[in-house]
Amino acid sequence: PGLYTLKITASDGQLSSSDEITVNLRARKNISIYSNGYGFDPDELNATAGDKTFIIHNRTGSEVTYVFTQGSQNLSVLAKPGENIFIDATLEVGTATITVSGHPEWTCSITIVP
Repeated sequence: PGLYTLKITASDGQLSSSDEITVNLRARKNISIYSNGYGFDPDELNATAGDKTFIIHNRTGSEVTYVFTQGSQNLSVLAKPGENIFIDATLEVGTATITVSGHPEWTCSITIVP
């Protein structure tokens, strides 16, 4: 985390030009969730509100689509067998879920507290 200034310069040997941009990187808490042929481990969890990265470890042996839902927001991510996928989210107090398309019984329920 921190404030960084990036500078890019292009040159053709005779002329050159450059520009700068400042980027503010914030720390994110990682939350690991495992997915197997029976659902999620854990299938329920508590998290504090704020910026989080869910790391879902696909151990189903199949290609699956994970769906993160919070309020009216839906984000779908396709994962190949054995692949780890990342879902970046800004959690708001309330609830959220992660499900698998085609398997409504596979649900990870997330309770978000202040």
